[in-house]
Amino acid sequence: MKRILVLVAMVAVLAGCSKGQFVDGSYEAAAMGHHADIVMEVVVKGGNISEINIVSSEELPAMIDAVNRRMIPKIVKAQTTEGVDIISGATESSKAVLKAVGEAIEKAKP
Repeated sequence: MKRILVLVAMVAVLAGCSKGQFVDGSYEAAAMGHHADIVMEVVVKGGNISEINIVSSEELPAMIDAVNRRMIPKIVKAQTTEGVDIISGATESSKAVLKAVGEAIEKAKP
């Protein structure tokens, strides 16, 4: 029984160490927000999205802060923009961030 548990633990560890689905690097893309382009950066480490940064934005601070706090962590966790909802009250900013991040993610694919 101990051997089976050790084997299961080893497989779990190796699965966690497997290479992700993206090529390591930093990828940028932009999309039109409510006022101007929002430029986003997607950073990939170990084949996975490790961080997403807002490079530049002329959106209202409250709108972009809401996107930064509520959307970006969901995208990083899911490793995709699919299924991430836009934020009510920051609709145009949300759509622009999803579009720009989606384009950056596409650039990171092998």
